[in-house]
Amino acid sequence: MLSPPSLGPGLLVLSSLLAGVLSDCGPPPVIRNGVPHKNIEGASFPPGSTVIYKCLGNFFNVYGKVDVVTCLPDSKWSHIEQFCVGSCMSPPRSAFAQVKKGQRKDYYIANTTVAYICRQGYDTIPEITPVITCRENYTWTEIPAFCKGKSCGDPGKPEHGDAVILTNLLYLAKVNFTCEDGYTLNGSPTIQCQWKKDHVEWSQKPPECQRLIEKPTEDGTNTTGQAVPPSGGSATNNTGDCTHLNVPNASLWRGDPKDSYPIGTVLQYRCIPGYEAIPGETLSVTCLATSRWSTENPKFCQGRLCPAITLENGRIIKATDLRLGDEITLGCNEGYRIIGQKTLRCSLIDSKVVWNRDLPLCQRIPCFPPPDIANGEHTGRGFLEFDHGTAITYTCNPTFSLIGSPTITCSTAADGINGEWRPAAPECKVVSCRRPSIENGGLTTTFRPTYEYNNIIMYVCERGYTLVGSDSSKCGADNVWHPPPPKCLKGIFTTAVPGHGNTTSNTATNHSPGVIIGK
Repeated sequence: MLSPPSLGPGLLVLSSLLAGVLSDCGPPPVIRNGVPHKNIEGASFPPGSTVIYKCLGNFFNVYGKVDVVTCLPDSKWSHIEQFCVGSCMSPPRSAFAQVKKGQRKDYYIANTTVAYICRQGYDTIPEITPVITCRENYTWTEIPAFCKGKSCGDPGKPEHGDAVILTNLLYLAKVNFTCEDGYTLNGSPTIQCQWKKDHVEWSQKPPECQRLIEKPTEDGTNTTGQAVPPSGGSATNNTGDCTHLNVPNASLWRGDPKDSYPIGTVLQYRCIPGYEAIPGETLSVTCLATSRWSTENPKFCQGRLCPAITLENGRIIKATDLRLGDEITLGCNEGYRIIGQKTLRCSLIDSKVVWNRDLPLCQRIPCFPPPDIANGEHTGRGFLEFDHGTAITYTCNPTFSLIGSPTITCSTAADGINGEWRPAAPECKVVSCRRPSIENGGLTTTFRPTYEYNNIIMYVCERGYTLVGSDSSKCGADNVWHPPPPKCLKGIFTTAVPGHGNTTSNTATNHSPGVIIGK
């Protein structure tokens, strides 16, 4: 008798390895944006083992889904859904606003909004919504400039002096003071608009301008501009004939502005930060013998250009120019909605001519999942997102007819922001039209006791009769034939029959018996 074959050493090793594999689940599943809590390198996972996950960086288990997997008796890991959802960082700080109470959270998923309120010293601008939005790329839209500093009002100016307003007269603004030639400041040259208890006011009163008393110098002049002759004679007056000149967006290259200048004076200018010389303009004027400036209303400088704008899936709707001080309005292409502020101003920030806020985002308009219909289904099952332009097709279960359009499309709603499905979703109904009968006539279609939705039947009259009405009808969703069956009247008519509209000859139609149209 032959004994059964024995296993060789190699097969025994393979068998033991297979047994080891079958008793271990192997590496746990990979979770997007998540990792196991503990280091699992080199670890084994026999049935009953569990692995707990944690989310990385700015990702959180927002919806409280299961974050653990278990090695099952069949050496397979239990099912786990992706649960780490991206989040924006904490809302950005602002010098003029703070996050509204109750708005702070542990995480901020895409499209989450956060409201701000103005800090003390600022008033809210009613037309601007104080809200930022977490973008799809988990960055915040820019905080809108919805707060305006409270005003300290006119600070006044000293006698024989002037106030130089650096920016404005609002909260935290500063004002410098200067004195006329021959006078000196007594007091602080700068004051600031500050918060005091429950209102804003200037940090102190303006300084005084006190007259200087100076002696003539060895060269025979003093600081008042009056020449003192070395030995007798009358003084020569150096007061000029051209008045003070205002040049927008420019400052004198050297020296301080004066009230008047003598004939022959040449003033040279340079553009202030954020501006550049207009091509072809010479940045100088001369006081002519006519006591007029060579250019009476000079305009030497124009704002520098802001960087060119490229808005993905968007465009510039309105723009005067792209230079300092100009505004542009942005919009999105069809099928997209704007996230963020649509108006930007070309501004001088940190000595650079740039746009005052980040570009908005053009996000594809989304629709809610398409509606389910009774006794039917659609092609959108299994999809998570439905963007503008997505088309969904419906079908009905057997014995049901589809009433309406079989295809609906995600379109822009009237508000221009949200999406809606158009046209309305169809219905699945059982439609049954009874076979009609007409006296002195019949049907050219195959005999059926009932017909389905959109079936078309054709009528014909017996010889010697004329068909009055339509020679065909369609089975409607209301289980009724449209138009209603015709009549077969005796005789052959060549004109309209009173009360019956047009007539049709009893000549046979081209539709062959047994054909149902429109199924």
